[in-house]
Amino acid sequence: MQRHIPFGYCVAQGKAQIDPENSQVVQAIYTAYDNGASCNAIAKDLTAKGIRAANQKAVWHCCMVGKILENQKYLGDGFYPQMVEEALFQRVQNRRKERAENWGKQTP
Repeated sequence: MQRHIPFGYCVAQGKAQIDPENSQVVQAIYTAYDNGASCNAIAKDLTAKGIRAANQKAVWHCCMVGKILENQKYLGDGFYPQMVEEALFQRVQNRRKERAENWGKQTP
């Protein structure tokens, strides 16, 4: 199943809205990463807590966390309301870039 709605949002009456429960998970992911946790550690923690991912399974992988961390929709746009503060989003992007460079990975 392919999802077009980012995790933490739902659509009601044709408008994107913040899903209160899942938006707390998104906030926790950004905060944990900003505080030094790796994507892998965050995924393991979410899985251990039994939190359901977008696929409705209580199993998380580091790539799922990474997709949430890189998704600019959380900053808000014409359709999606803002869920993550811009300063936090930018700190996370800077840290992701720094970590990628330290591991010798190319970043766009």
